Amino acid sequence: WTIGEMPPGSTSTLRMRVKVLQAGTITNYAEVTANGVADVDSTPDNDSMTEDDDDTATIIAGTPALQLRKLVETERDSGVFIEADATDNLTGLYAQGERVRYRFIVTNLSAFRFTNVVVTDPLVGSLCPPMTITTLNAYASMTFNCDWPLGWPIGTTVNTATVTGTYNNQQYTDTDPATVVVPQPGVTIEKHTNGVDADTPDLAPEVEIGDAITWTYAFTNTGAEPLTDLVLTDDMEGALAIDAVHCTRSDQGDVAADLPVGVTVTCTYTGVASGGLYANTGKIVGFGVVSQAPANDTDPSHYLA
Repeated sequence: WTIGEMPPGSTSTLRMRVKVLQAGTITNYAEVTANGVADVDSTPDNDSMTEDDDDTATIIAGTPALQLRKLVETERDSGVFIEADATDNLTGLYAQGERVRYRFIVTNLSAFRFTNVVVTDPLVGSLCPPMTITTLNAYASMTFNCDWPLGWPIGTTVNTATVTGTYNNQQYTDTDPATVVVPQPGVTIEKHTNGVDADTPDLAPEVEIGDAITWTYAFTNTGAEPLTDLVLTDDMEGALAIDAVHCTRSDQGDVAADLPVGVTVTCTYTGVASGGLYANTGKIVGFGVVSQAPANDTDPSHYLA
């Protein structure tokens, strides 16, 4: 570039716009020379940046980048949102069919302006409001919330959302999953007569008419969540109280409290033997604390008098 004549003490400014064609650190070198005039403190064309006839300018050129973070509320109406993916090993915990709230955060991680930014989710998108951004400026973010009113069935549901955006006629994308778990409740019961697991008549212990009979009912939480509202019954003996008089818990906890996973409650009741083959069946019913789904089991027992 030729400036022409410059009077003593004058300044000239050259401005130009360039297109960056690569990412990374880019340094541009410039040198000024004059025809027919000696430069008393610089040597032309020696590329020495310590002299005042040379100078540099450096830029760091990034690449266009979009980020999507999909979050899920820890539980209904908690107001706390988590990643619920491989980054934190957490999940949202919900009852079967319970409304689930998701949050989608779109961020422009670059100095480039994106247009036509769209968030899609194949599982919940049909009932979400449109999640579109006409223009997403450099380093800007936008947040969308979506309530999935139908909930999910028992088990693990992972759904992945995708964001797409356009810069310079090229499309850029990012994805992020979120996991919701509806736990499966479970319970088993073992009933013994006089210490015998007499599920069938051929295993029935023999007693005399009028002898004392001891029945034990041991039920265990075999599911993936605590159990509540437990009810113990016997088809012949009726409702059986789960209380400290008749029952103990394997973890020494309160037998009337919710039953943690893996813990067993053992209840003991007594009766008097009557004549013939006697058969009765114990039954335990409870509900998952999170899933609110029922769990139950039965076990028969016999004696012969």
